[in-house]
Amino acid sequence: TMTGDTAHGDNVKAKFGAGNDLQLYHDGSNSFINDTAGTGNLYITSNQLIVNNAAHNENMARFAEDGAVTLYNNGSAKLATTATGIDVTGNITIPTGNKVAFDTDGLTYITEDQDERLRVYVANTEFMRLTNTTTDELRLLPYGGTVYTSSLDVTGTATMDGLTVDGAGSFSSAAPYIDLFETDTTDVNSRIVSNSGS
Repeated sequence: TMTGDTAHGDNVKAKFGAGNDLQLYHDGSNSFINDTAGTGNLYITSNQLIVNNAAHNENMARFAEDGAVTLYNNGSAKLATTATGIDVTGNITIPTGNKVAFDTDGLTYITEDQDERLRVYVANTEFMRLTNTTTDELRLLPYGGTVYTSSLDVTGTATMDGLTVDGAGSFSSAAPYIDLFETDTTDVNSRIVSNSGS
């Protein structure tokens, strides 16, 4: 049985294990729990693990047994795991050029390019593009050579500006893509156009 404190000067280590596997010390600037020279893993076990700030008045992280892992910013919960995924409070900022993928192979995803165009890829092929440049547009690119949609009320077949719409409710274009609801500086109306640009 021991009472009182043990005092360790800077770089004086409390060592544990036959090979000094675990070491606790302060080097004058930082504090260390050092297990890098040991065998096995370093375990921290608790049914409710809480990481607080130095003043012990603000949560930084909480880990609940059979429950959520919650991360905080300035005392406010921002990200928490759930049984089905994660809950995020606030905004998610993704740098330009990175992507949000929807499957394990990473071939179906959304990304933003340097021109502030939001692009949707399916099977690593661009399928849809939203832009905000000199014209505001929603661009649908053909997947497998033909673009299909529904809820188009057409009797027979209508062709205009290279865009073909038939009574089956599909449309296709000889051009590389189709602009949906394009608005330019000279036409305030929305329209569907076949476009051979890029």
